[in-house]
Amino acid sequence: MSKQAITSRTRVLGVIGDPIEHSLSPLMHNCVLERLGLDYRYVAFHVQKDYGLHVGLAFRTLGLAGLNVTIPYKETVVGQMDVLTEEARVVGAVNTIGLNAKGELVGHNTDVAGFLGALEIHVGEGEPAGRGAVVLGAGGAARAVLYALGLSGARPIYLANRTQSRAEALAGWFSYILPDTPVELVPLTDIEALNKAFDNALITVNVTPLGMAPKVDASPLPEGAQPKPGSLVFDTIYNPERTLLLTQAQEAGCRAIGGLDMLIIQGMVSLAWWLKKPIPWKEMMDGIRKLLLAELKKG
Repeated sequence: MSKQAITSRTRVLGVIGDPIEHSLSPLMHNCVLERLGLDYRYVAFHVQKDYGLHVGLAFRTLGLAGLNVTIPYKETVVGQMDVLTEEARVVGAVNTIGLNAKGELVGHNTDVAGFLGALEIHVGEGEPAGRGAVVLGAGGAARAVLYALGLSGARPIYLANRTQSRAEALAGWFSYILPDTPVELVPLTDIEALNKAFDNALITVNVTPLGMAPKVDASPLPEGAQPKPGSLVFDTIYNPERTLLLTQAQEAGCRAIGGLDMLIIQGMVSLAWWLKKPIPWKEMMDGIRKLLLAELKKG
């Protein structure tokens, strides 16, 4: 299919972040938009921190069709929205911005759907229910993953983090949102307690940036700690495709998956939400994955 020419009618979608040069979203979205024959283009906007408070105004001023939001602005833009979807309100973060029929700015969060979709591909629908899960880290990405695990029925959930106060705050939020899902705090420095949590868990999820390019020699696992063989280790990092954590997991006999499928699914859910039409992303999943993997291998 020949590439559709850009005209004055072409609508603009995009992603903002700082940094943003590494983003695979333009490659992914433009591939899908082209295949569907839609008159849209998706671009990356490098928004420096002094301008993060003006994203909502810029959206309206430029007449954008939609924006994705990544680090460090997912929480910054929340207060700039007129309306929040349930997912964005609960998680307290926005990764997708659009307009409703009233012309109001709507903040949405598709990270929850992205994580659940990837989990379903690799674990199977319903399998996490009643099974334990360990979450490594309590940073910005942790809320979406915790909420998604709670919705999947995983229980109990073990929250392992180095900073106790941050873990306590996150656990307090989670207990308020999903009071029927038990959450237990496990200090990352307590290897015995951490291994006990691993023994009771079907899934371990890394939501820390440890192992992300360019610092690929880092792992969130402290020495002496190891998920149990046969369990699933899910690293939300997608660059590199195979992190040190995933290598450690495979060597321990675990199933290991990276964050690429989560990236793809959350992006396709965003696209369907903007266009208000279903996107046949499952049919294109293999092609999109191959395209992004080829880009990652270029470095």
